[in-house]
Amino acid sequence: MAVQKALGRFQERKDVHLDDLKNLVRIPSVSFEGFPAETVRQSAEAVAQLMRERGLENVEILELAGAHPYVYADWLHAPGKPTLLLYAHHDVQPPGNIELWKTSPFEPTEKNGRL
Repeated sequence: MAVQKALGRFQERKDVHLDDLKNLVRIPSVSFEGFPAETVRQSAEAVAQLMRERGLENVEILELAGAHPYVYADWLHAPGKPTLLLYAHHDVQPPGNIELWKTSPFEPTEKNGRL
């Protein structure tokens, strides 16, 4: 029942979630030597802002010497419920030879129901 309810809420806001993802994809946050580190910082800031907008708390951009920024947030308002940890990258690999792409790697394109 709870899963169905969550899926229903997701479906109601599917377009919003898709727009959020598209906005993040547009940031060329390539974490590779020779690419600007500023875009990875821009990505971290965008992820942090999105977390705040979606109601997460204690949002922080964490800094470690010699590393790109990390983003942390939590939401601790479900006493007695299990803890869930999500870990994901907001930085990406270099796109390689742009001429081989059918669409721009940093402009999300929808085809056949996929992004």
